[in-house]
Amino acid sequence: MPNCECCGAEVELPFKCNFCGRLLCIEHRLPENHACRGQPPRKPLGSWDSKKTIERARRHKWSNMETEGEFHFKKKTPFSYKTERRPYKTEKRKKRIPVRKIASAVTVIVGFLIIGLVIGFFLGGFGGLITSSVSISQTKDELFKGINEQRINLGLPILGNDSALVSISNSWSNQLASMGTLTHGDFEGRIASIGYSYYSCGEIIGSFTSGSINGIPTTDSPSELAKEFVVMWLNSPQHREIMLTASSGFMGVGLSKSGSTFYGVVDFRFG
Repeated sequence: MPNCECCGAEVELPFKCNFCGRLLCIEHRLPENHACRGQPPRKPLGSWDSKKTIERARRHKWSNMETEGEFHFKKKTPFSYKTERRPYKTEKRKKRIPVRKIASAVTVIVGFLIIGLVIGFFLGGFGGLITSSVSISQTKDELFKGINEQRINLGLPILGNDSALVSISNSWSNQLASMGTLTHGDFEGRIASIGYSYYSCGEIIGSFTSGSINGIPTTDSPSELAKEFVVMWLNSPQHREIMLTASSGFMGVGLSKSGSTFYGVVDFRFG
């Protein structure tokens, strides 16, 4: 049975030093435990010089060595088994971007937008296409006729048609359609522009969206649109008072359209 060449103890399976070739027991197998004369020079553990020595050993003098632990070397063999050492500082794994989930979410959002646009077209745009065939001039004539019919029913004088009032009412209805809102603006200024400041004048305005009721497309004739305006003004006390003023006079009807919405303006001159 072989003996340890350091302490002389009998060893059944001795360890052979990779640097000096001596047979050793388990207690003296490491180079520092048997004063190995063939081990590479080392510096204190953790020092910068010791790390440089290891790197230099790997590159040059001991290029045929590989690390065993942190500061020990052993010869490379074709059948040597190398264990993978974990780094002292664990590296953070990079989070992968869920490309498929993002793509599916974008697809769903785009699909909903397309469906909304299609529904909006059929409920709004389709109604606008239906009412685009309604004649503006015929609707204005029906408005003029409908207002006078209400006056006749109450025994009031019929109002005549005034070209100057028609001019400013048409101009203002176009302005309302472009703004998409209802306002009288500078009514006195418009009346003064046609020289009617010394008369008793008034103005009624309104808008009516045609083409759909509760999302159901409908077709409207000029007489039906005119009736909607007249009924709307009759239900408004201020508009009703101006429209049914108990005096003779004149009026001018203006009507414009934006999309599927009609904007009506009627200017009156009494006395």
